[in-house]
Amino acid sequence: MNSKKIFVSAIILFFAIAFCACESAFAEYLEVWGRNNYGQRNIPDGNDFVAISAGANHNLALRSDGSLIAWHYNDYSLCNAPTGNDFISIASGGLHNLALKSDGSLVAWGYNYYG
Repeated sequence: MNSKKIFVSAIILFFAIAFCACESAFAEYLEVWGRNNYGQRNIPDGNDFVAISAGANHNLALRSDGSLIAWHYNDYSLCNAPTGNDFISIASGGLHNLALKSDGSLVAWGYNYYG
């Protein structure tokens, strides 16, 4: 391997390690703002969030162990997050949630009036 490739590899490794360290260092700081008429700003316990998503009046979070937690406005079962620890990505709409599992399957829940 020539010195240029080694240098580029070292730079990539440095930034990869720095990004992971920063992401881990800031993962415990979850802040919310806005209306709280349904308790949307009541952050659940823990400092292991790796992704968050907000709907109209509810929130959804993915924990580092692959589990989900949703809180507040629970009409249409918005906060009845599926159990398990094999989730890798999340998204929320106004009145629905989506979660991608590690096997590539998709789980949806919430308001389903329009399918």
